[in-house]
Amino acid sequence: MKKTCYIVGSGASIRKDQWDISINDLPIWSALQNKHVITLNWGYKFIDPLIEICVDNRFYATEKQHLDKLNLIIGRKDSFYIREPEYADKIDESLFLVNSCPDITKNSWKKGFYTAQLSGIFALSIAIEFGYERIFLLGYDGNDTDGYTHFYQDDGVTGHIAWEDSKSCGIGKDSKGKYKTQTYDKDLNGWFSPFQEKLKTVEIINVNLDSAINIFPKISYDELYEYIKKDEQIRTIETQEQIKQIIREKQC
Repeated sequence: MKKTCYIVGSGASIRKDQWDISINDLPIWSALQNKHVITLNWGYKFIDPLIEICVDNRFYATEKQHLDKLNLIIGRKDSFYIREPEYADKIDESLFLVNSCPDITKNSWKKGFYTAQLSGIFALSIAIEFGYERIFLLGYDGNDTDGYTHFYQDDGVTGHIAWEDSKSCGIGKDSKGKYKTQTYDKDLNGWFSPFQEKLKTVEIINVNLDSAINIFPKISYDELYEYIKKDEQIRTIETQEQIKQIIREKQC
């Protein structure tokens, strides 16, 4: 059986048009329970992840009270965590910081992971480095679904960053119909194109037939559920400890 993980992004496709039920009651969460799940940013609020990924130190500062309860977080190395003693104390306990690099390299641990410009790309690079042979991308949309850009868009709280005098929210569209998040204005296929070489050895599957990201083969959520049923790999505390040990060894 291929070593499999599921990366949970923020795209509205995760809802699978189920906007009439609570976010916490979405069937995807129970289906993925105890699987090798990697969450990005606010994804940890809806499912307990094997690994939580965050690249924005403002996000970590905003969510620190809740993130500190997680067992394994990987973030982008930033002087912010050194300047702020309150956050520096958390480093190497459950928060591990790794370098970012603008290109895919053959030595990510030394030169940096491609790339912290987008958390979804950063997470994919990390998943590949940990040896996952089949990687499902959930919520990697690059576009909207019936006007919704994020699966937690109706939450009203999730997705908002408030740090010092700065507040931001990239959810939805503005009054002129433009996306509030700059991500959707990027050449996403260009950003993801370096992974084409990885497709020779790693299965990377985009779970959204309508995604604007066309680098990877796509499947529907119905097909995903069939894959999940066959996936017998269970995440444990031991799995997290093994990953932590790998990080310590690689960073040394």
